[in-house]
Amino acid sequence: MTTQTIRKILTRDFILGSSAQFIFMMAFYILVPTLPIYLARSKANETEIGFLVGIFFVSALVFRPFVGKALQKIPEKTFMIAGALLFALTSFAYLLAPPFWPFLIVRIFQGIALALFHTASFTLIANISPKAHWGESFSYFFLASNFSLALAPPLGMFIVNRSNFSVLFLICLGASLCSLCIAAKLGRKQVAPLNPSPTGKDSFLNSKAVPPSIISFFTMITWGALTAFFPLYALDHGVSDPGLFYTCGREIRVRSIRPAYADSIRLLFEAFFRKFLPKDVSLQGRIVGWTSSTGLIFGNFNQPGTCRINTPRGCNMAVRKAAFAAIGGFNGFFRGNAWGFEAEFGLRMARAGEYGRFLGDAAVLHYEVPAGGLPKSNDIPAPPETVSTYRESDVPGAVESRSCVEAFDPSHDFNAPGKKSPHPSLQERRMSRSFEESACGPPGESSREYVAATKCPNS
Repeated sequence: MTTQTIRKILTRDFILGSSAQFIFMMAFYILVPTLPIYLARSKANETEIGFLVGIFFVSALVFRPFVGKALQKIPEKTFMIAGALLFALTSFAYLLAPPFWPFLIVRIFQGIALALFHTASFTLIANISPKAHWGESFSYFFLASNFSLALAPPLGMFIVNRSNFSVLFLICLGASLCSLCIAAKLGRKQVAPLNPSPTGKDSFLNSKAVPPSIISFFTMITWGALTAFFPLYALDHGVSDPGLFYTCGREIRVRSIRPAYADSIRLLFEAFFRKFLPKDVSLQGRIVGWTSSTGLIFGNFNQPGTCRINTPRGCNMAVRKAAFAAIGGFNGFFRGNAWGFEAEFGLRMARAGEYGRFLGDAAVLHYEVPAGGLPKSNDIPAPPETVSTYRESDVPGAVESRSCVEAFDPSHDFNAPGKKSPHPSLQERRMSRSFEESACGPPGESSREYVAATKCPNS
C-alpha cells in the first residue's frame, strides 16, 4: 500500500470517527464482564441476569434496520451524537435503576444507543472511504473496536475491585460524553440522494446480506452466552474473586456491654454513610465490615448472608496462606486497639486488590465482658448460664467461643522489635480449632489452606 493510498484513507473525518468509535466501545465493553457481577450482587437470579444482558442486544437488533433506513436522509454525525448522548444518560441511570423492571427499561434504551452510534459510524467510514480501498479502510477502522475490546474488560474489573460500581458507571458516562464531543467535530456532509429501486420498492432486506448475517448470528450467540455468564462462572471458581483471599464468619454476641441507646445512634450514623459506600458491603441495611476512606470503621458481624468486606473481625477469620505471606502478614509494630489492628491488615489487602468475604453461615458465640480477656490457662471457665441468650443449637454450625481480647501486661512493649506475646500459642490454638469446626473457608476448600488470622503482634 503506497503512502498516497494511506493518505486517502486516513482523512480527518476517518481519524475522528475511529477515535469516537474507540472511546464509545470502551464505554460499552467495560460493562461486558462487570454488569453480570453487579446484577448478581444486586440479588438478581441467573434467569434475570441472562434476560437483562440479552435485552440490550435485542433492542439494538430491532432498531438497526430503522437507523439504516434513516441514514439515507440524515447525516451519520447526527446519529452518532444522539447515540453517544443516549448512552451517557443510560449509564447515569444505572445508578438509580434497581433490577428488575427499572433496569430493564434502561437496558432497552442503551441498546437503542448502540444501534444509533454503531450503525452510523460504520456507514460514515463506508461513505468517506474510496470504494477501491474499502477493505483497507475497514481493517483500520476495526482496530478501534479491537483495541477497546482488549483494554476495556480488564479495566472494568480493575475499577470494580479497587472502587465500586458507581465509579464504573460514572466512567461510562464520561467516556460517552467524550465520544460525543469527538463526533461533534466531524465535518458537515450532505447525504447523497439514492437512485430509485428498479421495482419501485425499498426493502429492509437484501438477499446478498443473508449468508453473512447467518454466520454472524451463530458467532454472536456464542459470544453473548459467554459474556453473560462467564464472569459469574469465573468468580465461582475463584478467578479474580475479591472474596476468596480471606473470609470472616458471623459473630453472635451473647452479652453486649454496649448501652441500648448506642445501637439507635449507630443505625442513624450508618444510614447516612451507607450512601457513600459500595452497595455490596451491607446486609439487611447494616454495614458488615468496612473501613471508609476517611478512617471510619464499621462492624456488624451478627448478620446472615454474605458480602464483601475490607475489615475483618479476628475472632472468626481465616486467610489464605499465600495471600497472607504475600502481604507481609500482620504489622508487628502497629499501635492501637484490636479493631485498628485488624483494619490495618484488611486495608493493606484492599490496596493490593484483595478483599475479604463475610460468610454468615460460619458463626461463633461470643461472650463479651467489660474487661480482662483470655487467661493464661487452657481451662477457660464457662460464663454464668444467666447471661446466656444463645445456645449452640440456636445457630447451625455455631462454635462456642469465650475468648475475648488477650490480657496484655502493661509493662510489656509489643511494638518493640524482638518482643513476643506472653502466650500466643494458646490463642492461636483456640482460634485454629474454631476455624476448623465452623468451616470458615470457602465450600470445598481444605481448612489446611487457611491459617488463623487473630494473632498478637510479633507472634
